[in-house]
Amino acid sequence: NILMNNLDFKKVLKNIKKSKKNSVKLEFNIFNNFIYGNNRIKSKKKYTYYETIKKLVDIENNLQKNPNSTMDNYLYATALYNLSYWGNSNILTTSYRSTYYFKEKANELKKINLSIKHFKKALKTAKNKEFKAKIIYMLAKSELALYDINSAKTVNYDFTKGYALKRAFYWDHQKVYNNFIVKGYGEYFNKLKQKYSDTSYYKQLLKECGNLNYYYKTSNTLDKLNKNIKNHKNKIALLKDIENDVKNKKTKELKEYNQLYIYTLLKDIPLTKKTLAYYNNIAYYLIMKRKNYEAIYLLEKIINKYPKRVVALYNLGDAYYSNYNYDKAREYYKKYIELMKKLNKENKIPKKVLLRVQSR
Repeated sequence: NILMNNLDFKKVLKNIKKSKKNSVKLEFNIFNNFIYGNNRIKSKKKYTYYETIKKLVDIENNLQKNPNSTMDNYLYATALYNLSYWGNSNILTTSYRSTYYFKEKANELKKINLSIKHFKKALKTAKNKEFKAKIIYMLAKSELALYDINSAKTVNYDFTKGYALKRAFYWDHQKVYNNFIVKGYGEYFNKLKQKYSDTSYYKQLLKECGNLNYYYKTSNTLDKLNKNIKNHKNKIALLKDIENDVKNKKTKELKEYNQLYIYTLLKDIPLTKKTLAYYNNIAYYLIMKRKNYEAIYLLEKIINKYPKRVVALYNLGDAYYSNYNYDKAREYYKKYIELMKKLNKENKIPKKVLLRVQSR
């Protein structure tokens, strides 16, 4: 399992003849992928462990001779995806598979990034449009896996360090896909719609794939938000209205001001010296209304562009603290304290900040 997890298939092949696993028939074919059944459709023809690894090594040898082989790239990419946490044969690379956690971040990233690399190679040389749609869909699934890896929360799992999947814990799928788009993902879901909507494969996807439909539903919301914001001729007046709304309304009345709305707002009304104070105030009032994810997203954008914005550092520390992420809170409180000292305003640092920095 360790050798498989490190993708050292040639060493696995050398050792497998001595193993009892040699003739064991595998439940799933790692070279297959399906739209439905979470890719876990039992193979009609069952391959043995040995036959599977032998085929993997043969594909690697073929790719050394012909790096642009369409089918070898596709089969290799599919196998790598299926050996990852998100595939159908994760049991070959781990001793235990959890529904909510994965253990090795670096290795999961390696598998998914390699699968993306080989899917892209297959896509370059593929001729058949239906086949291309299938490759694009696998790239979209791989992109979802990348999102899961990069947004996973570090936890103690099975007495060791593990990573909790955001998507596994969110029942509100809309919230997940809002965050997915806001973080810059969705390239391949978009390509499917733009270039392959006339394929039979795409039509089957619309019937079977929840991920695709949740993404498109969120994209439609994004388009409506874009139109609404662009219809406002006076952008500063709009920011003032939003600031007053967030300040004066109850939390339950502020549902429209989610991450996706702020993402759209920043695209249409960029952060500048003229808009900075409004955005900072909006973020502050979002914290007051316990909309911490939205506040953090907005404040991080502010800090990225204006790293010496003292009040934003303080507010960001508060937002993370309210969200129970104490390590991140301390990180920004420390930056805030450092800047306040440089400005000779050490005596104006709130006591709560100093206490929170020292606490564990």
